[in-house]
Amino acid sequence: MRFEMFELYLPFLIYNSIQNKTDVITTEDLNKRIIQLETENELLKISIQNSFTNSVNTQFHIAVDFMPVPIGLTVGEKIAFVNAWFI
Repeated sequence: MRFEMFELYLPFLIYNSIQNKTDVITTEDLNKRIIQLETENELLKISIQNSFTNSVNTQFHIAVDFMPVPIGLTVGEKIAFVNAWFI
């Protein structure tokens, strides 16, 4: 799967409920931190390094809905709703 198809959906906004922080994944971040890509049931799953800790072994597993929903933020790119959890 080609990386270019992500560009309309970046940055990703990921909320970490455990640490009450929001992690913004930009195009540059994603290219640096990407570990694995896969698709399942029309969702794109991305495993990336977790920026909340220094451990490179900690990853987010992200299911990205391909329907971008504007949430009042103008960054030049649309925000995608993302479900994220630790694996």
